[in-house]
Amino acid sequence: MTLTTDSDRGVFDRLNRTDLPARTPVLFDTACVLGGSIAGLLAARVLADHARKVIIIDRDVVDTEGNPRQGVPQGRQGHVLLPGGRAQIERWLPGFTRDAQDGGGVLHGPTKHAIYLDGQLQAQDRDTSLLTGTRPFLESRIRSRVLALPNVSTLSAQATGFVFRDDAVSGVRYVVDRDERVVDADFVVDAMGRSSKLSEWVEHAGYQRPDLHRLRTDINYATALFERTQDP
Repeated sequence: MTLTTDSDRGVFDRLNRTDLPARTPVLFDTACVLGGSIAGLLAARVLADHARKVIIIDRDVVDTEGNPRQGVPQGRQGHVLLPGGRAQIERWLPGFTRDAQDGGGVLHGPTKHAIYLDGQLQAQDRDTSLLTGTRPFLESRIRSRVLALPNVSTLSAQATGFVFRDDAVSGVRYVVDRDERVVDADFVVDAMGRSSKLSEWVEHAGYQRPDLHRLRTDINYATALFERTQDP
């Protein structure tokens, strides 16, 4: 038997495809996504093709007034969707960009923004367009499209742990009004970000705690408003 491995470039190209999968077999009865931010919402969208039912458990109550969610402190900063991310969202939610523009989002072409690296202006890419809007605005558009799918629902609750059966996760424990309950699940995705307790839950159940690896990015958020002359 000959084993073949993808090159790094091949893996990257495969992960960045923007065509919809040709085959979407139903693999699970119930899939559960922990965390209802953009990562969790898009995970639910993908799972909707492979599960009869998808449940998103999110501790934050969705604010219909467009205010930043408590669990998303960076939501107060200005936000843009870079071309790669926007292409993936369009892949799973066709027409998203047009819908966002109709709601007030702005699609900036290369003449409307500038990118600097270490103080040096970078060459413009004529194909680079950025979709701008507040984080609550962009997230709400994604949420409305995902929750419109007939087999996706959301549950406002605090996930507190896993239920294990035969050395596999078989359910998620969650708390609503101090009442702990369990939802059965055949497949679970942790999209809780920095607030995730997954390592603790696994260790508490008697399994080896996963190793923690930190990837330093040196990226920080900063937003400011400037007055400028008519000549940019």
